[in-house]
Amino acid sequence: MIRKKPGAKAPVAGKLPANAAVTVESNEKGWMRVRAKPPGKKSKEIIGYVESDKIDAGDKTGDAKTDTAATTPSAAPTDDTPTTDTPVPAETRQTSEKVVLRAKPGEKQAAVATLKAGASVTVEAERGRWLRVRAGKAVGYIARTTLVPVAPPPPPPPPPVDTTASTTTPPTTPPPADSTPDAAPASKWSSGRETQLYAEVTGNGTLRGDPKPTAGSVAELPNGTKVVVIDATSVAGWVHARDDKGHEGWIASTELGNGATAKAIGQKPGARKTTSSTTASTTSVGEATAATATATTEDHPEPERKPSFVRLDVGLGYRVLGMDFTSNGSSGLANYLVSADASALDLDVDLIALHVKQISVAFDARTGLGRSSPGIEYMGPTLPSGKIPFSTVDVDAGARAGLRVRRLWELAVRGGVHYDAFVASNVENAGMLPRERLLGATVGARADISPPHTRFAATIHADVLAAGSRKQTPGLEDGTDSTAHAFWGGMRVRVLLTRHVSLLSGYDFGRMTTRWTGESVRMPGVTSARRVDSSQLVQIGLSVDM
Repeated sequence: MIRKKPGAKAPVAGKLPANAAVTVESNEKGWMRVRAKPPGKKSKEIIGYVESDKIDAGDKTGDAKTDTAATTPSAAPTDDTPTTDTPVPAETRQTSEKVVLRAKPGEKQAAVATLKAGASVTVEAERGRWLRVRAGKAVGYIARTTLVPVAPPPPPPPPPVDTTASTTTPPTTPPPADSTPDAAPASKWSSGRETQLYAEVTGNGTLRGDPKPTAGSVAELPNGTKVVVIDATSVAGWVHARDDKGHEGWIASTELGNGATAKAIGQKPGARKTTSSTTASTTSVGEATAATATATTEDHPEPERKPSFVRLDVGLGYRVLGMDFTSNGSSGLANYLVSADASALDLDVDLIALHVKQISVAFDARTGLGRSSPGIEYMGPTLPSGKIPFSTVDVDAGARAGLRVRRLWELAVRGGVHYDAFVASNVENAGMLPRERLLGATVGARADISPPHTRFAATIHADVLAAGSRKQTPGLEDGTDSTAHAFWGGMRVRVLLTRHVSLLSGYDFGRMTTRWTGESVRMPGVTSARRVDSSQLVQIGLSVDM
């Protein structure tokens, strides 16, 4: 079969019988330009192209040979010239016609599978004129001339032309190609790459042969593995990717952290950084569907979850306090209800000491300072009225162990200690309120919510005082013995501003109950008393991951 142009799909210029003599004029890229005259007196000379492997340049068996008057090219490589495969960079190509995938190089070797025209294959190695390729789960050899580059997607339609404009804008000259040394080199099979889009596996990921949960496993990917994104748009919920060991397959997008493609964590270290206006190159066959590395991943990336990190929360807020005191006495200080508000400064430190797969171990510490002035307004009735300014101090420290659930929740149990103090500015105040401190052990639970593909995250916590006691200023005790019980709960909401900084807002609530027995020093005649303290805090601030 002689074709008018090089290529398996080019129009046919004519046909020759086997062993026909031809004159070779040139040889380029696996095709020979030949001149021949078919048998017959009235036949016309045919000029066209024939695949190199179909021309015998010698005369080994008496078959037809090329015209010695023409320039004889080097003989096409035969199947048995190389004995081993030569690895090549993995590239995606497609078949130009229906071909047979064979177990070994050679047209007479056993067939592995039949591939239709346009089938996508991954080139792994070469041996002479044969290429070892992977098509799904099948691996075999096909002739080099039966593969063509993957057709690029059609360009978008041009924007409508404004015919009403009185002037035209001259075309903008495209900027010169980046020639920096860290730009990725051009591939053997395709044009040069500009970037490689990467994603990170969270938890345990599985690279599968096909984009479906029941497909066979190609490779198991541990937590933190970075993979090259080849295609993130063709199949909803699946990403075509390649790991650092050369395994290529499909992975569910839910198993990739920092997104895919929106979760792409950036370029390979040392590669050229893309700005908000650049896109990943689609000319590279191996990355053809990593079409657009959007500006969102560069301008507002999600924070990378490291095996260990420190989170610092700083907030300013408004605190509302209340005291409800009842006793078996009847004097002015034996039963009262007061409320006050205070400004507050809150500082939280969260240290993630270990974060492996779904398990995390962490330590946390929190301190809160409050100041109220003029403070509590005391109205009597048995003592002169007045105002009681005061300060508050809260300190919590503890450790927790958590478990990641469905990449959305991290649930943890916590144990720690709690200390808080109520400090009246003057112990000789109008209401004879003592200075106090509460100390005890706490147990609780915490949930961290961080949905993928969003800027929002939240933390919900709840703790109870397992064992504690309250001490008061000597000479102003409400009883000789005390027992204390308490509950604290709250929520923090974070909105990501940059990779490591978030806007923080929070609400905390606390309720503490203290019972006294024995003779009261502050109120003679009182032998039993109970006080319920409530606290509410609203704050806003910043959260920083380091």
